[in-house]
Amino acid sequence: IAGVELTITGWLPTYAVLTKVCDNSEATLYGTLFWSMSTLFRFINAALTYKTSNKLKVLLCSLLICGSACIFMQEINNFGMAALIGAMFYGLSCSGIFPLLLSLSA
Repeated sequence: IAGVELTITGWLPTYAVLTKVCDNSEATLYGTLFWSMSTLFRFINAALTYKTSNKLKVLLCSLLICGSACIFMQEINNFGMAALIGAMFYGLSCSGIFPLLLSLSA
């Protein structure tokens, strides 16, 4: 998961600047949205920990990852919007995986 997080926050803004989708100041928004949504969903995930099973959490995170990939593929003609939506949904979906894996090992 750390590789996905570093890839999204490192390469997505770089690619956006290199393809002239946005400038440097706007490209920082992609990483910021990813980490903001990741942090927000980790708080929500902590509240849901005692109310849902681990299988349901794995299913929800997997569905979010697949859904964000589908949204990204549909909006590929508008890379700026696809990158914003993709960064937000990847932040949501990746945030629950790492704590879930730690809870499964215990």
